Amino acid sequence: MEEQSITWFASASGDATVKLWKADEAVNDDVKRSDKEHPEYVLAHTLTGHQHKVTCVAFDVSKELVATGSADKTVMLWKTETGTLHATMDDFKDGPLCLEFDTTGEMLAVAGWDTTIPVSYTHLTLPTKRIV
Repeated sequence: MEEQSITWFASASGDATVKLWKADEAVNDDVKRSDKEHPEYVLAHTLTGHQHKVTCVAFDVSKELVATGSADKTVMLWKTETGTLHATMDDFKDGPLCLEFDTTGEMLAVAGWDTTIPVSYTHLTLPTKRIV
């Protein structure tokens, strides 16, 4: 049997949640539509844990992990397939503005209002090294 690819995307919200959506090509093959390049997406998970609006979201290259940043001054790392919390980083003076994984998915950089860019290893419990 051929493995089906799953396309994920996330929507951040002012209600402190992130919704993870997925398009499963096997499911969409059953949809009788002329436009197969725009699949139907289904809600896979609603991530809860932040205490304030979510301001940024990033997937690692494999889509196995998703990072979320919030005005509550935390970054949370989640397992995409299950929607479970993997780790939390909470040593920010201000909320994060932007998140970016490196091409291996092993490091996460976080740009914040405090003008620093902490870099964390995603396979650990997010120990942080500030590079700016």
